[in-house]
Amino acid sequence: DGDLLVLDGDRRTRWLDLRDLPEGLAVVSGGERGFLGLDVDPDYATNGRLALSWTAKKDGGTHSTLATFRTEPGSKPGSAPLVLDTVLFTVQQPWSNHDGGCVRFGPDGSLYLGLGDGGRAGDPLGSGQDLATPLGAMLRFDPDLPPPHVPPDNPFVGREGVRTEIFAYGLRNPWRFAFTPEGVIIAGDVGQDRFEEITSVPRGANLGWNVREGQACFAQDPCPGDFVDPWFVYGRADGISVTGGMVARSGGLAGRYVFGDFGSGQIWSVPLRADGTPAEAVRSHGRFTVQPSSFALDAEGAVLVVDFAQGRILEIGVAGG
Repeated sequence: DGDLLVLDGDRRTRWLDLRDLPEGLAVVSGGERGFLGLDVDPDYATNGRLALSWTAKKDGGTHSTLATFRTEPGSKPGSAPLVLDTVLFTVQQPWSNHDGGCVRFGPDGSLYLGLGDGGRAGDPLGSGQDLATPLGAMLRFDPDLPPPHVPPDNPFVGREGVRTEIFAYGLRNPWRFAFTPEGVIIAGDVGQDRFEEITSVPRGANLGWNVREGQACFAQDPCPGDFVDPWFVYGRADGISVTGGMVARSGGLAGRYVFGDFGSGQIWSVPLRADGTPAEAVRSHGRFTVQPSSFALDAEGAVLVVDFAQGRILEIGVAGG
């Protein structure tokens, strides 16, 4: 609903209400719209910067919006005002679903935003394979550069008719992504009818949607192409909507990438090689009474899961230690 809350035990402090932003920036919710992503700048102690993504009501439509906000550098979250700094990017969404919205500061200092294909079944606009639109893509920005805030080393800079914010494309709806300790992007990409995907997202890559779903043909058969295939795919017997996870830095799951499914409540984990691919078979930890809408790390590096159904934040551990 647009509230950014700081939780300290049982105490909740409202830090920001995106409904109070100026016209053209105020949040609009409903469907898969709303306040969708937040990350804290690694240099927060000195710059007080956060990045937020949400859907805003503008010019009679819905716009995915990415902006930075500032507060007192190094201050305890919620203790000082959080004010709008720079609007980095907006794009109109054709429908109310597949908005993506996960935002992360990368280890290279850039800011990454994952966007879905714009909605409806089957990608009717063909956004996933269209480099002229930022929809269905992983985008990369430098918040310290002037508009359009595009790093000069983005993979498609200099190409005519291409959105230069694009870092990789061919995504359906990247619902949460994260960086490994080595800097590789790992994303959960929500499927259409058959398959959910976990995939590495290399620079300049085509992840295949809507030519492929998972590793199977979708819009055409045969479906040749220079695609980066997902390294883990599961079908409807295991879930209906993947939620990308995080690499645990501590505890019994340390070094393992932990992710889940929003519909089934199943949780998996796997250790990763330096290139972001699995070092062994993906392990299922079973199904739980949760709807994982997001994963995060606490200050010690343990994995937390956000349970949408019951409004809880839970730590994921290993039974018996």
